[in-house]
Order: sequence, then structure tokens, then C-alpha cells
Amino acid sequence: MPSFTLTNRAVLAAHPEVVWGRIVDRESQAAWCEGLVSLSGGKELVTRRAEDPCGCPIEGTVEAMEPGRRLAVTFRAPWRLLRSIGLDVTLEPADDGTRLAAVAIYTLRPLGAVLRPLVRLRAEIAMHRVLRGLREATETETARLRKTAGPRAGGDLALARRRSASQDALLLRTAI
Repeated sequence: MPSFTLTNRAVLAAHPEVVWGRIVDRESQAAWCEGLVSLSGGKELVTRRAEDPCGCPIEGTVEAMEPGRRLAVTFRAPWRLLRSIGLDVTLEPADDGTRLAAVAIYTLRPLGAVLRPLVRLRAEIAMHRVLRGLREATETETARLRKTAGPRAGGDLALARRRSASQDALLLRTAI
């Protein structure tokens, strides 16, 4: 089956637990993930509805999850060009925040294989926009946590840990 892989790396100026919190917080994802209108859950991890013509529901399945470190999801939808997208996101602490690596494997349908350069370009643009949105969301959340923590040292980290644990539980409940 024809496919291609995109890899992107970024350093986000936020603690890994804040970044993880933004990734698994389903209520905030629509704010930083371009084209995402709403998320809901049942037995599937995610249902996405975009406003554009190919805005059909997208089912996501969690393939692997290491809270705070790694999330691997496979998305499937009745797209005309794509069969599925496998996304693997890993986080590592860095001196200046969090090092994020995203690997996406796009499996194409026959028409998508013919139009591979166009599909790849569109996928690259989408990945850059999502990472830019995630960067903005984590920086905003870090600033909010610092403001609410006040002069207490480490307050933003403690709050991020509590929020991250509750968001992991919500994500896992909807994935089962």
C-alpha cells in the first residue's frame, strides 16, 4: 500500500507535563488544532468533524500511551485520498522546555498515490499548523499557571501534574 512519512521536531517553552496536558485535554484541542470543530467519545478515542467538504467523522484508536511521554494514535476516515494516518508523539524534557517529536505515517488510497506530492504538501502544512497551535496553547497555559501560582515556586508544576493525571484518566476512559 502506498504511503509516506512526515517527521517534525520542536522545542516548546513549557514543562513536559504542561505539554502533555494540552495534548490530552480534549476540551482544549479544538482551540489549537486547526480544522477541528468538536470532539466526542464513545468506544473510539476521538470523533472529529471539520467544516470543510471532507469533514466526515474521523475515528481514532490509541495504539500506545505512556502518560507524560508518548501517545500513538491511528486515525481512519472515509477520505478519498487517505486510508489512515498513524501519529506517534513523544515528549522529552529539555533545558529550555520540552522536546517534542511527531512522526506521522500516511497510508494512501489509489487516487492519493497518484496525487502524492499534493497530499504530502497539504499534510506538511497541516502538521506545521498543529505544532504552531500546540506551541501557542502550551505557552498560554504556562503563563496562566505562573500567574495563578503567584510567588510560590513550583506552583505551576504541581498544578500541571494534578491536571495531567485527571486528563490522562479522561482520555483512557474514552479509549476503552
